[in-house]
Amino acid sequence: MELVSVIITTYNRNDKFERALKSVLNQNYPNIEIIIVNDYPGDDYELVKIINKYSKLTNFKIKYKKNDVNLGAPLSRNEGIKETKGKYICFLDDDDVFLPLKISEQVKYIKKSNTDFCYVFSKIYRNGKLRKIVENRILEDDQLSQAVTKTFGGTSSLLFKREVLENVNGFLKIPCGQEWELECRCILNGYKMGYVDKVLLYTYENSNELSITNSKNERKIKELYKYKFFYCNKISNMEIRDKIARKLNIEYRIQKIFYSDKKNNILLYFKQFDKKNPYYSLKLIMKFIIKVFLKYD
Repeated sequence: MELVSVIITTYNRNDKFERALKSVLNQNYPNIEIIIVNDYPGDDYELVKIINKYSKLTNFKIKYKKNDVNLGAPLSRNEGIKETKGKYICFLDDDDVFLPLKISEQVKYIKKSNTDFCYVFSKIYRNGKLRKIVENRILEDDQLSQAVTKTFGGTSSLLFKREVLENVNGFLKIPCGQEWELECRCILNGYKMGYVDKVLLYTYENSNELSITNSKNERKIKELYKYKFFYCNKISNMEIRDKIARKLNIEYRIQKIFYSDKKNNILLYFKQFDKKNPYYSLKLIMKFIIKVFLKYD
């Protein structure tokens, strides 16, 4: 059995980290090493205590690395990659959970298919309630045009052949969409992406942790779409490229509106809705959408 390296990145969330670590220890795949990268520069006594506790309960090798300064998730994953020895590498954020068959199913899939990295389907929970099931399927042909407009696998859902990550130099330090950008970069470099047609990952979100200021959101959106347009321009089929570019332009304009100070004007606009007259409310919504496109097209 080939060695699989699992990189867990964590930042001062010991209870969630313990749950994530246990999910790796519960994998039915027998040959795993675990690289834990702590991106929290403060006291790590409790975290080390948890690691030592589970190190005594498993045959999996566990290695712990603490960053000297806060690097952020993407660069912390890159630090973890440097410590790995596995033929395959996957990642686990400290608030996510692998289901027991996750690694074995992905290794089996990559070995039998003509792919270089793959993802699994996932269930996303927010505040303890199931929010959605992510089951996006990528086709074999023209993968870049598909990947530009959609994220097929979140960070924790992905498993790579080692040489793929080494050849593309891992993650970029960008404020959001790091896994999406990595997927596009891998495809652009000639690597094939596939998927395991099963839900093998649980992702947990907290609405309080998702809340950030509009100004930060605006910066994130601007940076994300810079990369979206970059990869869009790399699509070889001109007709598809132009179609996606038009779609991205519309998306970007709408995103800028909703994550800017104009959002207050939008909220005031929708306060005119008459709950007793849904038809009138629908007319207002359509009127608003038309105004947006007339103004920003």
